[in-house]
Amino acid sequence: MTASSSALLAIDASGPGCSVALWHGGGMCAARRVVLQRGHAAALMPLVRDTMADARLGWSAVAAVAVTVGPG
Repeated sequence: MTASSSALLAIDASGPGCSVALWHGGGMCAARRVVLQRGHAAALMPLVRDTMADARLGWSAVAAVAVTVGPG
């Protein structure tokens, strides 16, 4: 993966926050975070969709996905 041609999608839903970030072109181009007590699974894909829309990137730009592994 080269920084200028591919994006890294990072997802964290291991704690009270649900976060998504996109790294593309050598830097973070979009990120979103919501704090939830419950409902991470339901909130996650809309959060990913909206973050990708903010970055104006399609799924074909994503070369890798990084996730956290948490206590839940």
